[in-house]
Amino acid sequence: MYLEDVMLTLYVDVDNSDSNVSDFCAQAINGGIDMIVAAGTDLSAIKTIADVCMENDALLSLTDINMFENIQADCFLNMSNEISIGQAASILCNGEKNGKYVATFNEALMATEVGVDFLFFQQNFPNKSALVAIETSIPIYVGRIKTLEKAREFAGSGIIRMLFDMKDYDGSMPVTDYYAEVSKLIGRTF
Repeated sequence: MYLEDVMLTLYVDVDNSDSNVSDFCAQAINGGIDMIVAAGTDLSAIKTIADVCMENDALLSLTDINMFENIQADCFLNMSNEISIGQAASILCNGEKNGKYVATFNEALMATEVGVDFLFFQQNFPNKSALVAIETSIPIYVGRIKTLEKAREFAGSGIIRMLFDMKDYDGSMPVTDYYAEVSKLIGRTF
């Protein structure tokens, strides 16, 4: 899988999860999740998620740049201002993609100017035409979709790159079915 093909992503905080995270990730990938964004300090849990991603042809993105010393991942998603995009790029030396989680249009513009490979917008993102105006050659995702209804709303307005948070899964249906429903919203078939 290539970053350009990723439509649906799942954020997982391994330190604040009550369930078997790797099983949840495997089921979500089977439902159409293309990339897992793993956060937290539990190295063992993140290594297990890395194995799940590799076995299921999904990408793995880490939120801690220091984890790259111990785990092979595809991407880095910078969710803080503790490290700059340029600093991250100098650390990522095996072809990993460098992404940034942003809250404003101006942050997005600055990130693209310094060479970010992809962006995640918080939910209060600008309208779709503003997203296109930022930089059409890089993937831009809308962050932390909390419900199927919200996913339906975004898909209806043409936004098909989305980030979900494991903690927002409502248990209304099996994990695989839940993310398969989202996959159908963006035009995928199962």
